[in-house]
Amino acid sequence: MSELKDMLERQYGFATTVVDDDLQRDNLAEWISNHCNAAVEELIELKREVPWKWWKSAEERAEQEVNEEAMLKEFTDVMCFMLNIANLMGWNAGDLNVSHAAVTAQNHHRFAARAKEKEAADAQ
Repeated sequence: MSELKDMLERQYGFATTVVDDDLQRDNLAEWISNHCNAAVEELIELKREVPWKWWKSAEERAEQEVNEEAMLKEFTDVMCFMLNIANLMGWNAGDLNVSHAAVTAQNHHRFAARAKEKEAADAQ
């Protein structure tokens, strides 16, 4: 968790050299929207690094190599904007960890429920 804390602090340090913290807090919704838009654009760049055209054959998709270095850079760009949002909202590493644990537990529950439904349907 200290690594996430380090990332939040490092990103805060950078962000406050670019834009005054008070300016962002005074226009919180606008800045969150800006960071969301930027993160989406970076996700699009990340997506471009992997073969995705489902209508192409598996052989054609396999011909396109995955550039892991480029993917890591784009993923990190996404994380920078997401960390900015966390900092703007005042969330710390502990907050994110608790939220992630809750969402993950909920997802496990949903998956298990769907698996039971499928099993029951298959048994009929």
